[in-house]
Amino acid sequence: LNEGLSAETIELGLRLEGPNDFHIHGVAVAPSDSNIIYVGSVHDSVYADLQFNLDGAHIFKSSDGGLTFPEMSNGFPIETETSINSIVVHPRDPDTAYVMTSLHETTTAIGIYKTTDGAQSWVAVNEGLDPYTNDLQMDSINPEVLYAASESGVYKTTNGAKTWEKTSNGIPKGAVIDMAMDPLNPLVIYAITPEDIYRTRDGAENWYPVNLGIPLLEDVSMTLSVQDRLLKQLNLDRTKTGHSMYDGTFAQDRTLEVDATGRVIVVVAKTNRSDKDKRNERILYRAVLTPLVNVDYEFSINDPQRNVNGAIVKVASQSNIYDMVFDSNKQELKFIVAGPPNTNSATTILIPSSLLSGGVHALACCIEVVVDGKKVSSSSTNAGITFEYVHVGSSQVIIKTK
Repeated sequence: LNEGLSAETIELGLRLEGPNDFHIHGVAVAPSDSNIIYVGSVHDSVYADLQFNLDGAHIFKSSDGGLTFPEMSNGFPIETETSINSIVVHPRDPDTAYVMTSLHETTTAIGIYKTTDGAQSWVAVNEGLDPYTNDLQMDSINPEVLYAASESGVYKTTNGAKTWEKTSNGIPKGAVIDMAMDPLNPLVIYAITPEDIYRTRDGAENWYPVNLGIPLLEDVSMTLSVQDRLLKQLNLDRTKTGHSMYDGTFAQDRTLEVDATGRVIVVVAKTNRSDKDKRNERILYRAVLTPLVNVDYEFSINDPQRNVNGAIVKVASQSNIYDMVFDSNKQELKFIVAGPPNTNSATTILIPSSLLSGGVHALACCIEVVVDGKKVSSSSTNAGITFEYVHVGSSQVIIKTK
C-alpha cells in the first residue's frame, strides 16, 4: 500500500513520516475475478496511544492478486477524516464496486461512493440516504438492489444507488448497527440495533424482532448511539464524536454474520451495557435454523500424472465444502465438510471417470468413503455418490476406489 500511494496523497502531506502503519478496514475480493482486490483505509482519530502514518481515507486496488496495490481514489475526497468501513463488489462485473464510510474510529461519515470503471473514478451515491452509514449489503442475484444500515435505520436502492428509500418498517426509530443477508435467498436479511435482532423475509418491506434465544440486556430506555448521546449531553457536532459504540446488547458493526447456507446466524452480544470495564465479556452466539439446506459446489481438479486438467467435481451438500485436493499417488479425493455440531448432513458427489476409476458410473461396492478415519456407508446413482454423517465441526472426507 505504501508503494502504491498516489502523487496527490504525497503532495497533500497525508503520508506522515514514520513506518508503514496504516489503519485498514475495507477489504473485498471481486467474486468474478480473485486477482482483483479493493482495500480502504481509515483516518483514525480515536486511539491517542496509537500512531498511524496515513491521514485521510484512501482506496487501493490490486489487479494482480495482491502483488501491487496502486491507490485509485480519483473522485473520492481523500483528505476527509473518515473510515472506509465496507466495500462490496458486483458479483459478475469486477469494475463495479461501492465503498461505504462510517463514523467508527474516526471523525465523520460521508456515505457511499461508487465506481463503474474499475476504480478509475468514484462518485458519491447518497441521494435519499442517511450518510451516517454502518453497513452495506448487495443482492447477489440482482446487484442493482443494495441495503444500507445507518444511524437512522435501513435504506434500500433498486437502481444501483441512484436513489435510496428508507425501509425500516417494524424497526424502532434509531440506529441499525449491522446487517447480514441470506446468500441463497437475498429477500431474507437480518439486522441488529443496539437492543435487538430483526429479520425481513420480503426484501426489507417489513421487519420483525427475532432474537433467536440470545439473552438481551434489560431495556432500561431507548439506547442512543455514542454520536447522539454526546450530541445531547454536550451539544457537540454529530460528526465530531469519535468512536461509534452503543450501550446496548450489541455494541458495534461487524457483529452479525450468516453462513454460506443461510441457516446459521452468528452474533456477538454484550453482558453489560457499559464498555468502560474491560472485564465485561462479549459472547459469541450461534443459532442454527434447521433443516439445513443443500448448496451446490463445483471444484476444478488437475492430475498431472494422468494428464488430466480441469476435471470438474460436482457436490451437493448440507455442509460447507472446502479444501478439495486429489492425491494422484493414492488415487484419493480429499476434502473438508463442516457444519454446526450435532446436525445431520448428507453429501452427494459426482466424480468424473478421468479421476477415480469407474468415476461417474462407479457402484457403491467399488467406492469407499471415509469420514475422519472411519468408513461410512454410501449409495451410488447417476447423480453421484451419497453418504450421510453428523457434523462435529469440521471433518475430513476421503473417497477412493477399493
